[in-house]
Amino acid sequence: MTKLNTTLSKAWKLFTKNKKYLALEVLIDVLFLAAILYTTMLIFVPSAETVIKAGDALQAQMAEIPESEIYNLENIAMQNEEFMTAYRQLLKYIIYFFTIMTCLFMAFRGPLWYITHKKLNRADPKVFAWKFPLLALFWAFISGIILVTYGVLASSAEMPLPLVSGKMSNALALFALLVAAYFANISFALTPGKQALKSAFIMGVKNAKTLIPAMLANALIIFVATLLPFNIIWTLPKSTQTTIIFLSSIVIVTIPALAFARLHTTMAIWQKKQ
Repeated sequence: MTKLNTTLSKAWKLFTKNKKYLALEVLIDVLFLAAILYTTMLIFVPSAETVIKAGDALQAQMAEIPESEIYNLENIAMQNEEFMTAYRQLLKYIIYFFTIMTCLFMAFRGPLWYITHKKLNRADPKVFAWKFPLLALFWAFISGIILVTYGVLASSAEMPLPLVSGKMSNALALFALLVAAYFANISFALTPGKQALKSAFIMGVKNAKTLIPAMLANALIIFVATLLPFNIIWTLPKSTQTTIIFLSSIVIVTIPALAFARLHTTMAIWQKKQ
């Protein structure tokens, strides 16, 4: 607990000392959130329409087959051209969404991590220009594997002989994503160093007793800072003024909290590395 208090105190002092970067961090994060929102709306509408088409095709197929053949519905649906067309279209939208989100992450989170390292005088733009995108692509690939595996397990939960239950598949996917996020953040914090990915796994395991509490503290800070704006939306009457207060609280509270969490993570990791 003493070590955590020390790293939090040091991170806060460095954070307040480098307030000149905060406006830029806020701008980048606002643009990042706007890009995510735009992409989500751009892909969500056609995706929702495709899901409806697939559901209608499946319902029509179910109405045509006897109850004794319901167990074979998956194989029958695979032969339904209308369903498969909608299914393939939905897969395309999912791939588009995942690819765009990965590109947005590299374009916006990379500069934010660079600024974090610049506060610690460890930023090399040439190194960041190629290393961060590679790390981001690696973790996007890992996340994709986790989500595809989850899809398979969740689908099997509906079968007569499931591999795991629905609750178990949810728990396993959440655990895997949390572990991936843990090591990903360590690798991003180690971007300026040599063999960042290898070092992330070694340090993440070797110093788990120190780094996990630091990560949990960051998660708590981010949770509280994110909860505040939404609490405003939930409690205040719906109005233009409430919307302005909501957006202002994100800019003033949530985004700076994210910046502080990145700095604290990086300081905690480099303190163990040295």
